Amino acid sequence: MPARGLRRFRLVLGDAGVQPRRIRAQLPASLPAASRQPVPTARRSAARGPVAAGPAAAAVRCRAAGRQPRSRGRIVAMRRSVVLVMLLLAACAGVGTQFVAPRLSFVRMRALEASLFEQRLELRLRVQNPNSLSLPIHGIEVDVELAGEHFAHGVAAREFTVPANGEAEFDMLLEANAANALIRLATADRRARAEIEYRLHGQVTARLGLKRRIPFEETGTLPLRELLDRRR
Repeated sequence: MPARGLRRFRLVLGDAGVQPRRIRAQLPASLPAASRQPVPTARRSAARGPVAAGPAAAAVRCRAAGRQPRSRGRIVAMRRSVVLVMLLLAACAGVGTQFVAPRLSFVRMRALEASLFEQRLELRLRVQNPNSLSLPIHGIEVDVELAGEHFAHGVAAREFTVPANGEAEFDMLLEANAANALIRLATADRRARAEIEYRLHGQVTARLGLKRRIPFEETGTLPLRELLDRRR
């Protein structure tokens, strides 16, 4: 039954003295479900407010749902950027614009095990730090040349600190092959046999805010008897 016809039916029954509750009970069961459902009141609609529908409303709900996670992601990214900038500033402050590379020099070299083609040597180096800040060393790699020929190579992972405007000495092991150097000495004159030219070159790993590799090189001449001496 249409809604307008249902209202007229209720008015007629009201004039006849029939109570509304009885009217609901006496309504035929054949009425459609839409006509039997209670009509929402204006008060309930006002409390809930207008409900948006359609594609535009769905887009608004999606934007509202994704706004909070996106803002959190931006905050996390900003915090990470601030921490990275602070670390870079600390590194720059540690290095400084007036940093002077340390100087490494030869002290002595001692034979531990020796054969005709392979030798194990102990090399002592001196590190001089001309800076006003202490210099933490985290490793050294060095190559030794004698008489213009490659003689030995070594890598040390020792950690020590050179004081500001000071120096420190350390020992490291070398693996050597003296065949080429001995051949060069054998073919040289007597004066060249008494002294030998050496060249040290490599790099030092130092922590200056961040780890940094600093190259070094030193050349000189030493008496051959002082270069390899088991008694030292």
